[in-house]
Amino acid sequence: MVSRFFFSSKYIIFFCFFSIGRFCVFNPKYTIIPVITIVFVLCYGSRYYTVTTDPVDLWVASNSRARQEKAYFDEKFG
Repeated sequence: MVSRFFFSSKYIIFFCFFSIGRFCVFNPKYTIIPVITIVFVLCYGSRYYTVTTDPVDLWVASNSRARQEKAYFDEKFG
């Protein structure tokens, strides 16, 4: 029973990927244009992406007690 289920699921997955590949081969404009559009949108959106490298900003909430105490310590003792 398990082997029959494995065989049928393997066949279903094979058929799905075969169908996708066949569609991409016979319709390149329907494949290339959406891919280029998605890549362009993601690249355009990466202009607004900022990377935070300060561990305090990454792991401590802005209104937490630990951050307030650290700010006080930095203010008083430099």
